[in-house]
Formats: sequence, C-alpha cells, structure tokens
Amino acid sequence: MSNRSGVYSISGFLALGLLAGCNSHASSATEEDEHGAPPHKPAGFVEGVAAIHDRLAKFQTTDIPLDREARRQQAGELKDIIQWLPELAAETDMRKSDWDSVHAAAKRMAARWDEIAARLVDRPAEPGDAGVAALEQELPALDRLVQTLSQTTDAAS
Repeated sequence: MSNRSGVYSISGFLALGLLAGCNSHASSATEEDEHGAPPHKPAGFVEGVAAIHDRLAKFQTTDIPLDREARRQQAGELKDIIQWLPELAAETDMRKSDWDSVHAAAKRMAARWDEIAARLVDRPAEPGDAGVAALEQELPALDRLVQTLSQTTDAAS
C-alpha cells in the first residue's frame, strides 16, 4: 500500500468520525447533551439570569422537603450557572462595558455562593440572610441588562 492510499484511508476514517460525532447516542455519566452541554446550562444570558432567580428562591423555600443530596446537586448547578454568565453574555450583542460588569458580578456571586452554599444545603435560608442578600444585590443590574437586551431584540424585529 502506498503512502497516498494510507493518507486517504485515514482521512476517510476521520471524516466518518466527524460526521457521526454530533449524532452519537452514547450516554455519559455527566448527562451532557449531544453537544457536550450539561442539561442545566441555560440557552442564553436571559435564561441564565432567570435561572439564578429561580434557583436562589428554591434555597429560601421552607415548604420543600429537605433532600441533602438533591440540594447539593442544585447548589453545584447554581454555581455553574453563575459562572456561565460571562460566556452567555458574550454570545449576545452586549457592549464590552456591560460584559465587564457581568463578569465582575459573576465573580462576586460565585465567591459569595462558595461561602454560603454548604449551609443552604442543610437548611433553607432564613429571611434576611446576609449571604443570600449579597447575591440578590447583584440581580437588579443583571435584570437591567436583560431588559436592555430584550428591548434591542424587539427593536431589531
């Protein structure tokens, strides 16, 4: 076999692998979708901010039965979403200065979440919890950016 036919064989094999890549139905232990994104990853920045609101509220609810393992997973997922905010914001037409604000807020929120997550796994946040309040202080600025993006999208339609 010549070197040229070997190159063609390898190229053909690689092409078949690439074509099959996205259509693979193999399941993984991390339960990622077919493109490698975990199922809790929001589709975009707007959905990410909404997910933070929703998930943070669940850690303050006392009427849900306490399942430590489920809450531990939820705590990890909330941190993931917080950390994805800059990436999700970068996928929008957000100004650089606004992205910088998102990035800084996400860093502050992730650090604060690291400080309080372990105790919120064990019990819901009390009303007026200082750690939760510090996280919630970041949300109005993110909500304004969501509103700005929504208005920009509506104007472009």
